[in-house]
Amino acid sequence: MTDQQQREAFLAAIAADRYDTATRLVFADWLEERGDDDTATEQRRMATREWVEADKWMHEFAGQLGSADWDGRDIDYDDCIRAGHDAHRHGDYFVQQGGESAQDTMYEGNNREDFWRCWSIVTGVPVSEEQREHSVFSCSC
Repeated sequence: MTDQQQREAFLAAIAADRYDTATRLVFADWLEERGDDDTATEQRRMATREWVEADKWMHEFAGQLGSADWDGRDIDYDDCIRAGHDAHRHGDYFVQQGGESAQDTMYEGNNREDFWRCWSIVTGVPVSEEQREHSVFSCSC
């Protein structure tokens, strides 16, 4: 089996079960053996319990927002990750996503704090407590 075929097999196994930490760790070792240290480090980060729990929270949260109409479609996990990246990139931590029901969900309980904590763990991009506190979520109506 070629390296490319092995890589594809690892990626297919991870796609089939994104929380299979054993496969991620073996893949990380395999990547490191081939000099791809950055990707190996990322796979190891994604094999931690903290990452798995944060990723599961983000998926569940996106599911809560999913019923909110956003440009005629449901909001999904990738939309949540992208919205966080956009807010972080602009430095204003102003997140527009979904309709009014999505905005309401963002402010329920600890959702705003949990969103940034989990988003930061999932993406590996740090978000300070001050940035979290000053973030604003709005509908994109």
